[in-house]
Amino acid sequence: MDLLRLVADQRCVACDAPGRLLCGSCRALMPWLGAPGCPRCGGPVRDPCPTCAGLAPELARVGAAVRLAGPAAAAVRAWKDEARAPVARLAERCIAARISPPPSGAVLVPVPPAAERAAWRGVDGPADLAGRLARRWGRALAPALLARADEAPQRGLGAAARRRNAVRAYRASGRAPARCVLIDDVMTTGATLSVCARLLHAHGAREVRAVTFARVVTEP
Repeated sequence: MDLLRLVADQRCVACDAPGRLLCGSCRALMPWLGAPGCPRCGGPVRDPCPTCAGLAPELARVGAAVRLAGPAAAAVRAWKDEARAPVARLAERCIAARISPPPSGAVLVPVPPAAERAAWRGVDGPADLAGRLARRWGRALAPALLARADEAPQRGLGAAARRRNAVRAYRASGRAPARCVLIDDVMTTGATLSVCARLLHAHGAREVRAVTFARVVTEP
């Protein structure tokens, strides 16, 4: 890590105050997700749930710690656009505070990012987060089960384009464990998680869940 990045990592990701990765004032504004929420996708309870309608049936459940807004959105920007690797520690702690550990025997599977973006950041965010959660929860990790087959980015695409892009963007190799938990930084439409869940099912998984740090919540 170079000196400029080290200095940046000692400032709040949301307001740039010196000291901590997330200062006390911004921590108090964290947009936590929680009950009551959709039992499948964790979003606001609606009937029918618009998010669940777009998820693949192979994806049993999604859990996210925070809504992608306010300090959480700033943290994701710092993680993705400023290559501030310590944000993974913040994401891990937020997830641990809001989401119960997966069932015994579940294996954590990070969603692979585009290789070029990961090389620029100097860290594979989902893999870093998955490793931290695996250690915290005492669960096995399968970092090579999924890989990118296409480097086209998902950011900035609408729901339909994300689904089309995601279908060709990922591939699986090897036999998948019976219980898999996908780990990613953000869920936007669920297209990426849905495709990855289908791939894991096709390779032997019987149940696939997902855990993300943040998720987009569309207002009704």
